[in-house]
Amino acid sequence: MSEKDPRDFNLPDADFLKPDQIDNVGRALITLMREVAVLNDRVLVLEALLELGEQVTHEAVDSYVPDDAFTERSQASMQQIVDSVLTALRGDA
Repeated sequence: MSEKDPRDFNLPDADFLKPDQIDNVGRALITLMREVAVLNDRVLVLEALLELGEQVTHEAVDSYVPDDAFTERSQASMQQIVDSVLTALRGDA
């Protein structure tokens, strides 16, 4: 008797996405990626402020001016996110 995989909830059996809804899935995916990019950058800003010993406030995060090193880190992080999503879409994951 095999044990139930605790990750089964990630792959529901229900057929709730129809082929004609692929555009909706694409729009949702792009929306989620955009939100992840914003959250990712804000975390990087928080880390930068903490490393600088700055007071972390909403205003400090919103007014942070990135330097070249920060911009490179941010772009590399975003590229990793995009690459992982594209890998999953290709079925290589």
